Amino acid sequence: MRYTVYTYMVDFNNSQQAKKIIEIKAKEEEVFVERISQKFNLPYVDLAGATIETDALGILTEKESRTALVAGFRLNGKDLYLAIKSPNLPETKKIFKKLEEKYFLSVANTESKVFVKLTDNWISLYGRYLTDVRTRRTLNSTIHRALLEEFSKESDITISSMTISVTTHSK
Repeated sequence: MRYTVYTYMVDFNNSQQAKKIIEIKAKEEEVFVERISQKFNLPYVDLAGATIETDALGILTEKESRTALVAGFRLNGKDLYLAIKSPNLPETKKIFKKLEEKYFLSVANTESKVFVKLTDNWISLYGRYLTDVRTRRTLNSTIHRALLEEFSKESDITISSMTISVTTHSK
């Protein structure tokens, strides 16, 4: 008896697997960048699907952007928003220095601060702090509630405001 043996080479389609690996690596990088931004107390912005403004993109040359891993993505009045790989790279620091000199900028101070304003009727307190844009209102409410609670514990502090409305009627 004679047998014929056929051998087949299985050809796997690795394109789906390759796409999945690329997605996983991109997600890992995004999580890493988010952690780094928290470490340096910088706001994190996910630019996936965001519209990049050409005016902001044109602030730096393509060569500068590629070398320093920095790119402008939004220009709002005098505010320039930059996407950066790392604020500590020497090339990135050079770009910051160039922007400071060219546009008379100073590096933003990201520390939380409280400002007091005195008027003839009251004392206003203003707080400046960095937070994720999605949590701004919640954090603002939390801070105000905590302040009111602490003020209510003080016997020599009274919180009040008076509004007088004057209505005249002509005869």
